[in-house]
Amino acid sequence: MGLRALTAGDPYRNVGKPDLVIELRGVGFDYGTNRVIDGLDLEVARNELVVCVGPSGCGKSTLLSLLGGHLQPARGTVKREGQSRTIYQDGGLFPWLTVRQNIDGGLPRTTAPAERKTMVASQLEIMRLADFADHYPHQLSGGMRQRVEIARALAAETDVLLLDEPFSALDYQTRNRMRRELIATLESRPRSVVFVTHDI
Repeated sequence: MGLRALTAGDPYRNVGKPDLVIELRGVGFDYGTNRVIDGLDLEVARNELVVCVGPSGCGKSTLLSLLGGHLQPARGTVKREGQSRTIYQDGGLFPWLTVRQNIDGGLPRTTAPAERKTMVASQLEIMRLADFADHYPHQLSGGMRQRVEIARALAAETDVLLLDEPFSALDYQTRNRMRRELIATLESRPRSVVFVTHDI
């Protein structure tokens, strides 16, 4: 079964009329005759963290693609404010760029060169990738590539982060540390986050 009415019955919905960055109304999406998402309503307020938990194949990645504008709904409406950045579980690094260059590519084009260098160096240290800054994606383990993805997304000055199983390739200790780093980053630079996972 796909995703259905994610926020139905939420007693706190619309309390205080939050400043919304994402709003879905009656959204549906099909793959052929397979109805993956049906009648989905979802609101994401500015600087809010929303976690969607469900088994593999239930439509979580499809939901993120709809939220990011990579897919269009078959039914209903999707409204978005501001820019978003998606981290997919199967990766999206540029194979011809080094770790350093991939992270740098996530920064706004208007960022000054000196500031870019500092921000990239900071992410390399946080993600413990400094010794691999000049490596290419094919030279990294799956977990390391995922850490580069996370670093690139966190370095970007986007309003919304869409995270698709971002810690799935990480070992237990690294996963817990990355969760703490994500929380610390969001505290220092708040933004809206939609986080999908099958693992609580």
